[in-house]
Amino acid sequence: MKQSIDFLTTQIARLKEKGYEIPDEQAYIDNILDYMEVVREIESSNDNTQVNAESGAAGFYQFKEDTIPTAKNRAKRMHTAEDYVANIPDNALEWDEDQAGLMFLAHAFGAPLNENRSPVIGSDELFHRIGTNFDPQAQQDLYMNYHYRGFPNDKTYNRAVDTILNFYVENYPELAKNSGGPITSPLYSDKRYLI
Repeated sequence: MKQSIDFLTTQIARLKEKGYEIPDEQAYIDNILDYMEVVREIESSNDNTQVNAESGAAGFYQFKEDTIPTAKNRAKRMHTAEDYVANIPDNALEWDEDQAGLMFLAHAFGAPLNENRSPVIGSDELFHRIGTNFDPQAQQDLYMNYHYRGFPNDKTYNRAVDTILNFYVENYPELAKNSGGPITSPLYSDKRYLI
């Protein structure tokens, strides 16, 4: 995950310039990498051969074909290894874990405010909350508003919520136990955030 980590390092510097406090950079990177593992599980059960029969979304993070050029352009602008980005295949099924991770990060980090879905909180704020705290709500909001971007049915929404919470209960039981229990009114379900 070298390129993904290098990208996160550049984003930490950018966020600090914007005034965000990140006291432990390694913890921030580790937390985002954990979150990426959760998103891969939600999207593809961490299987890069998966293709959605209805949408055509493919790979670890289930990228649609028409979103790949945008993600690559953002990665070129935001990442120091332009040659690496230029050589990422246009087919998400051909990406290795690091290429897929970089594309996921570039697609969501610093994204313009998605006013149709979350008129208050941008992706930088959500990444900051995920990187610096145990914040399942921020993880749900980032996934729903800046990665998934469609309007999920109950099955998709529940899979996302359950996968996020189960990952942390299994891997960080003390954090999960002290987080106040399951989330009962997620931001995404608030009618203000729907068209």
